[in-house]
Amino acid sequence: VNRFCSDIKGMIGFEPNIYFKACWLVVCPLVILVLILSGIVLSALKGYPTYDKFVGCDNQTLIDQGLRPQAVSSWVVTDKYPTGLVIIIVLMNMASCLLIPGYALINQFSVIKSSFGKLRN
Repeated sequence: VNRFCSDIKGMIGFEPNIYFKACWLVVCPLVILVLILSGIVLSALKGYPTYDKFVGCDNQTLIDQGLRPQAVSSWVVTDKYPTGLVIIIVLMNMASCLLIPGYALINQFSVIKSSFGKLRN
């Protein structure tokens, strides 16, 4: 945060006040954590995702067979989404939420060396 504040000072001429430092240091990481955890908890509470699948036939087929052209509610059944699709959905949701904490962890433990250091030297 101190390095970021000194960069801001270099750009605008004065250092940001304590409110912005608190937001960058405490509030933003907590909001990100709450969003990630609430997404996980809400997904777990909803259970496995399902959809309504139509398994009947259209009204023209009924008319051709001499029946009334009226659909019956039992022609719609609830089915589970394929597992592969659920995995893709989960990965897409995680990708958008985990980029910021992931980069913070990588940067904190210096797993990947930044190319920005080469530009400064």
